[in-house]
This record gives sequence, structure tokens and C-alpha cells, in this order.
Amino acid sequence: MTSLFVLHYFGVHSYVAPIRCQLVLANADWKDEFYAFDETFKDFKDKLPFGTLPVLYETTVDGETLVIPESGCIERYLAHKFGQMGANSCQAAQIEMILSLAQFMFDFSMLSVVMVNNDELQNKNKKELFEKRLPTWLTHMDKQAVRNGSNGHLVGDKYTLADTRVICLLDTFVAMDADNTISPQAYPALFKVKERIDRHPHYAVYRKSEAFSMMSTREKNYYVSNKLPFDFDKAKFYDYTL
Repeated sequence: MTSLFVLHYFGVHSYVAPIRCQLVLANADWKDEFYAFDETFKDFKDKLPFGTLPVLYETTVDGETLVIPESGCIERYLAHKFGQMGANSCQAAQIEMILSLAQFMFDFSMLSVVMVNNDELQNKNKKELFEKRLPTWLTHMDKQAVRNGSNGHLVGDKYTLADTRVICLLDTFVAMDADNTISPQAYPALFKVKERIDRHPHYAVYRKSEAFSMMSTREKNYYVSNKLPFDFDKAKFYDYTL
């Protein structure tokens, strides 16, 4: 018997895509608890540790319930629990560096592009994202994958939080990439990391699930409502071997 994990969040990928990926790759016993984007969420806010989502609830084999809010804390907790934080302190430091840069990219894309209501400013920031910031980040991640031996991982020779965080973010940027500039040909070592995750048997099943499809549709509707292109199917570069 193992722990049971329940992840509380809205029915989209967004902040918790890497967390779900971690749980899937670890073959953990877990499930989603979805919340709606409406007034009913106010009824739950006071019951949450910080009044925000996501929150992870873990029921251990001893019957103890652990409550962990905040996406970054959840990611690191699971990474340590599942051995996804590197084999030593040096690898852990490399993972943290990659996470820091990924967080900056995610924050810029959300706060400066997706959630901007001014069309002129949104277009300006989107151009900066796709013509400057994103190519620079992708190049750094591709070089990191090369430095690691082009073995399908960003750090070490096992799945780490660096892999899951970067590849989930990569999928989002591919979905937003109207000009199709992000490709395996442009960033071969990085896409080898994506291929290794996408073709993992457990993740392949998850990517084909009804829940995953539902979240992809909701995420697309959110981006389109903010006048941005978004097609999660574009991130399907590889056949999912079951």
C-alpha cells in the first residue's frame, strides 16, 4: 500500500502540469479534484491553507494527511519523495538553476502576454517573447541537454523535476507558436527530453485520457478568449507508445 495523492486545482493544465507529470512518471496513486472558474470557488477559499490553489493532499499508509499548498513547494516535495531531485547536491543545484529560469519564462508569458488586456501591449510583449526571450531560453535548454550527454534528460540519467517542468512549459509554448518555429529540428537535444517523457508508457496513457483532453480544451478556450492562438495538439510530435 502506498500514499494516495489528491491534487486540487482548476480543470486546466497551467501551473500544475509538471506536478501531474511527476505523479504519472512515478506511477503514484493519485487523482484530480477539479474546481470551477466561477463564483462557487469562493465557497472553498476559506477551507484552503492560503486561500489559493493548487493544494496537494497526501494520505499516507499510516493514515496521516499532509496538506501542501503552492505549486513550487508541491513540485519539490514530490521530487524529493520520488527521487526526482538529482543524485547529489551538484545535480540538485543544476535542477534549481533550470527551475529558476523556467519560472521566469512562465511568469513573463502569463503576466506580460496572456493576462494583458491592452492589445497593443500584448502584441508588443508577445513579439518580444517569441522573437527574443523564447529562442534564448530554448537555446540554453538545448545546450544544457547537450552538456548532459544528449541522453534524454536535462540533469543526470533519470527523470528529474527539471525534465518535467521544462517539457510541460515547452508544450505550452509550442501550443502558442502560430509560426511553428519551435521544432525538433531547431532544438534536437531538448526535444529528445520531450520524446523520452512523451513515450513513457504511463504518460502515454495519461496523454490519451479524457481528463487530459478536457483540460487541453479548456486551456485553449482561455487563451483564445485572451486573443492568443493555442493548439495543444501541436505538441504531439511523437506517437505515444502504449
